[in-house]
Amino acid sequence: RRPRVAFIEWSDPLYVGGHWTPQLIERAGGEHPLNAGGESGGGKSFPVPPSAVVEADPDLVILAPCGLTLDMTRREATALART
Repeated sequence: RRPRVAFIEWSDPLYVGGHWTPQLIERAGGEHPLNAGGESGGGKSFPVPPSAVVEADPDLVILAPCGLTLDMTRREATALART
């Protein structure tokens, strides 16, 4: 079974990574069930409720908010883990 990856590019509201991100995950051997890629990529990023991430049952969650420093991202990850 390929690992299921939830790629989150913004934490409030939760935005699922799109564009080339799902395709990169698939080429690395995983799957991005919240935004399936395919050969043409995964479409645009879009907001999802936290329940959608839980229901996707990811093996790995990648939080990569655009424009934030590593310290800011750590704070966002801590806050997200509390929800």
